[in-house]
Amino acid sequence: MVYFWGGTNKDQAMDANIAAAGSFLRVQVSGTFALAEAKDIVIRFMQAMVDFGLQGVVVECLEISGDPTTLERYQFGTFFAEEIKKGIVPRATKFAFVGEAPPLDPEHFGETVALNRGVNLRVFDNVADAQRWIGAEES
Repeated sequence: MVYFWGGTNKDQAMDANIAAAGSFLRVQVSGTFALAEAKDIVIRFMQAMVDFGLQGVVVECLEISGDPTTLERYQFGTFFAEEIKKGIVPRATKFAFVGEAPPLDPEHFGETVALNRGVNLRVFDNVADAQRWIGAEES
């Protein structure tokens, strides 16, 4: 099963293709960064993890443009942590984000915010390292 989110609203900035890829969930995000839409994508891929019974996710942000502000990075990290606290997915779930700066922060501020709040999250500059970190086996 593949979930696709986005593209139906002309005002929508981001799209996401969400699919099981062997032992992990692959999320491919494209478009221009928008905080509200990024939060919606997180909610959708967490639910997909439950639906597929998977414990790791690689979020590929290689097709994202834009440069989130420091405040947006903070808000995204704290939002992510709050979603984890809800118990939708286990706390031990590994979240690997892949992308370049910008939109990902070379100083890893958003990653640090999430880590400091108990999220098992890392940012990578390539998919292979991200998959290796989560212990992924691709089908």
